[in-house]
Amino acid sequence: MAIAFDASGCLYVAETRRVRKRDTQGNWTTLTTHGMELGQVSIPRALALDREGNLYIAETGGDEFRITLRKPDGEWTLLAGKGFGVGEVMHPVDLIVDGKGDLYVAEIEAKRIQKRDVTGRWSVVDVDPMLVGELSPRSVASDASGALYVSYNPDEEGNYRVLKKDVQGHWSELATEGSAPGEVLNVVRMSADSTGALYVAELTNQRIQKRDPNGTWTVECEALMDPGVFFDTGHLALDSRGSLYVLDPERRQVQKRDAQGRWTVVVDASNQAVGFHAPSSVAVDRQDTLYVADREFNQVMKRDVRGQWEPCMPSGARVGETYQPTYLSVDASDNLYVVDGWKGGRLQKRDRKGRWTALAETRVRAVGATPNGDIYVYDQMNGQPRLRTRDPQGHWTMVASEGAEPGQVQVIMFGGIAADALGRVYIADWHRVQVRDVDGKWFVLNSAEADAHRRFEAGPRGIAVDRHGVVYVTDGAPPRVLCWTPQPQGKTGSE
Repeated sequence: MAIAFDASGCLYVAETRRVRKRDTQGNWTTLTTHGMELGQVSIPRALALDREGNLYIAETGGDEFRITLRKPDGEWTLLAGKGFGVGEVMHPVDLIVDGKGDLYVAEIEAKRIQKRDVTGRWSVVDVDPMLVGELSPRSVASDASGALYVSYNPDEEGNYRVLKKDVQGHWSELATEGSAPGEVLNVVRMSADSTGALYVAELTNQRIQKRDPNGTWTVECEALMDPGVFFDTGHLALDSRGSLYVLDPERRQVQKRDAQGRWTVVVDASNQAVGFHAPSSVAVDRQDTLYVADREFNQVMKRDVRGQWEPCMPSGARVGETYQPTYLSVDASDNLYVVDGWKGGRLQKRDRKGRWTALAETRVRAVGATPNGDIYVYDQMNGQPRLRTRDPQGHWTMVASEGAEPGQVQVIMFGGIAADALGRVYIADWHRVQVRDVDGKWFVLNSAEADAHRRFEAGPRGIAVDRHGVVYVTDGAPPRVLCWTPQPQGKTGSE
């Protein structure tokens, strides 16, 4: 979600599938519907308004990145489409309009800040390479003097930071990584007031800091979040005792819910021995060993039942090494499957004796195993998503191609693959969960049209099924864990 205000005090709110406006009398108006046509939105990440009331929107939905403009009279214009060229954008995550009317856009994938001046000319903002290296910008702000502020995401060494570019064009470092006042962890938004004070919102530290014009930092407010409360939700897994493990990527932690419903934090960013910077997936084997992937540190860690952590898969490009791991799965024989970013999406397998094998290099995104030893693999061929199976003998079979009908898969917001004890396979994609029965028939378990308690507002983030057939799915907006028991013909039981 993102918010912005115009000069008259009207509030604009970006949600996953729409943008709304609340006027000064409290009346709400929906400005956009969901979609990829001009005038529609798909996962708007940031909003900004200029003095004339023009609304700027950064979108990242459906792997299609763009910047659009909505004028006060309702006319829409495409300002930038997907690409690495000047005037194109790759994963825009924040934007602001300064006092002159110039637009600044922060792009994670392109690792740059672009500027669009009032005449419509685009340029890349020069940043001191000694200060940023290979870091990616996360948020931008501008004060009344015209100074530019940029927060940066970490590289493999960590290195969260906030930089300032003054009106003379000189860059300086205002904050580095940490949790003390004047230090930052995972800045998501910044804003400057009319006095020149800078406000910084941090996800991992769960607080807002203020830096006054003299450079003094103070903590303005902090969030208190108990176990069982999430800022974001990702993949999830179940152990043999019915405990549920849920990943919170933004807080860099894994939480556990035992069979009695008690929540505890298993590991978070404060655990220096493990030190996750970008945990991306979790899995549990039959011995209740917990595996956690970290795409920033390029590693997979494992935690035994005694709570001892050790590396399972180091950084590298060879078989048995990993680069930006994104998805983990364990089968009934305790074989570990790892999907990473090498060559756009590689699948590796580690057997119980610790031997590694490369299974696929076809832009793999997710993997799930069935009790009979088959694995289901979601990947892409020539840009088209598909679902395939691989039997224990290594034979591949096509199961589903791209589409929105039952028995087809969608590339947008693919949430994962899971299987129950009977061999039924559950596919979470976009705003639904569909099931492939043991006889090959498909039915949709849940969809965008479901009731509010079972509708995924931001798309499913992860899926798991316990030995009793209870389905658990994480949703992103709001961050929550849903569960229900499938009934015959795809009906759902109690939550």
